Amino acid sequence: MAKKKTSDTEKSPLEMIEILPADQYKTAKSFVELGEKLHCRTKVRYATCHKLWKCTFTMRKPSWLLFTVECNDQFCLVRARLFNIHTYIESVNICGANVKNIIKNGQNCGGCNPNCEGRTPFTLDNNTYRYCTFCSLTFSGLNDDEWANVLSLIGNEFNAVNTAG
Repeated sequence: MAKKKTSDTEKSPLEMIEILPADQYKTAKSFVELGEKLHCRTKVRYATCHKLWKCTFTMRKPSWLLFTVECNDQFCLVRARLFNIHTYIESVNICGANVKNIIKNGQNCGGCNPNCEGRTPFTLDNNTYRYCTFCSLTFSGLNDDEWANVLSLIGNEFNAVNTAG
C-alpha cells in the first residue's frame, strides 16, 4: 500500500521548518523541541496572505498561547507571549541588549479595548511597562546566545503561568 502523502495543511512542526536554511533550521528546531518538552498543543498552518508557515504552541492547562514559530524559505521568527515578566525579571535582566530592546519596545497597553485586561506591570532599566493581552513580542535575527535567552524566557513564562494562583 502506498504511503499517504502529507498535505500542506497536515504538516508537523518539524516538517514545516524543513524549508529553512540550516542555521535557522537549528534555531527553529530548538523551539519545536521546547514546545514538545512543555507538552504544548501545536497547530501548523500556511498563512496565505503573509506567505509563510505558522505553528502555534499552546499550553494545555491552562489553555494559553505561549509562542508561535513563523517561517518561509528565507527566515524564521518567534512571537512569544511573555505576560508574566514581573515574576522572572531577573532572567530578563541577564539577557543581551537585543532581547531587552525587543522587550522594551513591545506593545505597551493602556487598556486598548474592553476585553483587554493588560498584564501586571514590570520594571526594566528603571522604566515601567505593561503589555497588551492581545500582543506578542517578535524575535528574529538573533545570535545563538540571544535565542537561548528567548528559549529560557518562554520556559519561565510557562512556569509562571502554571504556578499562578
